[in-house]
Amino acid sequence: MKYIIFFILLNFLSDLNSQCIVDAGDDVFLCNDKYGEVTNKPVLNAKIISGTPPFKIKWTFSPNSSTSIFSNDSIFSPTINIYYGIKGNNAKLSIFIDVMDSNGFKCRDSIIGLLSQYGLLAVLTTRVIKLGDTLKISPLVGGGIGKLIYSWTPNYNISDSLVGEPKVWPRKTTTYYSTVTDSLGCKSSWNVSWTIYIDSTSSIKSFQKRVNPISNFHNPIKEYSIFEISNLNKIKNIEIFDFVGQIVYSTTSNENLEIGKIISTSGIYYLVLHFNNNNKQSIKIIRE
Repeated sequence: MKYIIFFILLNFLSDLNSQCIVDAGDDVFLCNDKYGEVTNKPVLNAKIISGTPPFKIKWTFSPNSSTSIFSNDSIFSPTINIYYGIKGNNAKLSIFIDVMDSNGFKCRDSIIGLLSQYGLLAVLTTRVIKLGDTLKISPLVGGGIGKLIYSWTPNYNISDSLVGEPKVWPRKTTTYYSTVTDSLGCKSSWNVSWTIYIDSTSSIKSFQKRVNPISNFHNPIKEYSIFEISNLNKIKNIEIFDFVGQIVYSTTSNENLEIGKIISTSGIYYLVLHFNNNNKQSIKIIRE
């Protein structure tokens, strides 16, 4: 009788081991920059619990897009390089691994990818103040996971370089640069800067005209709208981002922008001018 029990147990264990079981590993987080690149490059680490090699492997994710996010979707430990999906900050991406062993048995497991993204708040980041005046500046980004850590450079005539909205009182024209990092270590890729000009003229209005390169800007834009940009030779490149921070247009051409043709879909966009002196200026655009 004991031999019969042993034989049944042996068959049971044999059947159990022949089944396909896979462990997808631990959940991951994705630091997603404004271009869709995943900057922290998490490596997945799936393991086979049981099954008969060789194995056919396929990684997928949801919600899906036309571009794979994996360095190689047919190995157990791929790297996640990009994510062009429509989900926003603090969203959860479902990541699946499907395996089939040499006996045709199939198994699946999944993990969660937590998405950290930053969005840009469109505010003119060029200011003119009188010598001795004080101005509050802001990093102008929202998003990230958990508590945000701020850092401002240079540490010159600034109330606190480690807070989100410090006060500054430069005695000369100064550009302040912000770095924003969330609790996961994901850094904002917007790299917002504030350029504070000290007005030595008698007319602040006339000085403002010299630092604002778009003379005919107004919201909302129409299909026939054109941005006339002065001092184009001082602009290195121009970028336009949608409301979730994905880039939709970029140019180095020194020509006025037919903005109504470039942006044809209704929504909120952000135009960023990059100057040759490494200063930036951001503008909110509304398309009807």
